Amino acid sequence: MKLSVGRLKKLIRVLLEDTSRSGSDVIIDNVDYPLCVAPSSVHGLGVFSLDFIPRGVHIGISHVENVSGGFSGTELGRFHNHSEEANTGNVLRDGVRSLFAIVDINPGEELVADYRQQPDLQQPIDFQEDA
Repeated sequence: MKLSVGRLKKLIRVLLEDTSRSGSDVIIDNVDYPLCVAPSSVHGLGVFSLDFIPRGVHIGISHVENVSGGFSGTELGRFHNHSEEANTGNVLRDGVRSLFAIVDINPGEELVADYRQQPDLQQPIDFQEDA
């Protein structure tokens, strides 16, 4: 996805305003909204919105089912973190898992999903122990 000049300026402003992130932020390609990977307070690295994402919209593809079984994660799928207070939902259709905004997401917010809603993918450690 090409960023417009306006979105690029907004991206730069958000990254400069958020001093908690390192200078090594990575922009994620092939998603419907501008996102970046940056250090997360949830776990390791996370996916952060660089623009307002309205509730109910498709954000991007997170995982694609392999012919031999299992799933391969996109950058979005590999880096979004788990939270019981999720702001995204994960939907499986025809072997493709996609993330959708389940609430309005503001610029600079981390995208998180409740991994328990996608039992065929990796689960949070605490949830696995409770099972």
